[in-house]
Amino acid sequence: MISEYTEKAVAQGHGPMARDLSQGTDTAGGFLVPQVFLGDRFLDSLRAMAVVWPKAGITVLDNLRGTPVVIPREVGSTTVTWVGENIAPTGTDVAFGQLTLTPKRVAGLVKVSNRLTRMGTAAETIVRRNLSRSLGLEIDRVLLRGSGAAGEPPASPTPAASTTWRSTPTAGRSPSRWRPT
Repeated sequence: MISEYTEKAVAQGHGPMARDLSQGTDTAGGFLVPQVFLGDRFLDSLRAMAVVWPKAGITVLDNLRGTPVVIPREVGSTTVTWVGENIAPTGTDVAFGQLTLTPKRVAGLVKVSNRLTRMGTAAETIVRRNLSRSLGLEIDRVLLRGSGAAGEPPASPTPAASTTWRSTPTAGRSPSRWRPT
């Protein structure tokens, strides 16, 4: 038989019997409290965002056949001068050349089961977004510091293949200027 004191304590939530069940332990009552799954509120991991690639004005050339790819380009432009009365202007020409490119390719692979994509989860969208960000970051890295080895393009802020560019770091900070050497 339970004492009157114990009954009062239990009724007020203070007795030893009130603490026998809890939400924190599954077998002691935790199974009775449902989990709340907020799949539509997916939290992306914190990571860097691509900054060079979106603003670099890069043209992607798809469906290329053969290698190398040769693109005509302007290498010198006309000049203009102010002339006085009865003075003929000097003639100038436009100079042309060509840019020779070797196609490069960057790729990523994520295996996702058909069952996971059919279950109505946002798995496909999440994986696509993650892969897209990873590709953007890798392209940014190569644009700034590409080695030119193992299929990776060399870093160059300009299409001029004959110019070597060197970054100039400033007092322990990241490179802020690019200078031709």
